Amino acid sequence: MRINEQRTYTMYLTISEFELIQPFAETIPFGYCFYRNSIQSEEGEYIVQFEDDMLDELVDALKDKVSYLRYEECNRTAALEIQELLNDIYYELNY
Repeated sequence: MRINEQRTYTMYLTISEFELIQPFAETIPFGYCFYRNSIQSEEGEYIVQFEDDMLDELVDALKDKVSYLRYEECNRTAALEIQELLNDIYYELNY
């Protein structure tokens, strides 16, 4: 007998946070939708769902992007934005 457990994670991202991970949507097939609090409000959030392996792929891709931005393009500001998103992911996974 085999029992496979597949965890599903749900992330609630602001529009700016989602724009950081959106380029990876083509290579990592995660599901997402946009939720607006009210019709008058232009602000909203993206609800993103991952499985275990998808989340691992996303974290690895974000790490690679941080390294590329930091060392190849010398764009420290963009690298720090993505690193902050990675730190938030690690923080939420531990709690």
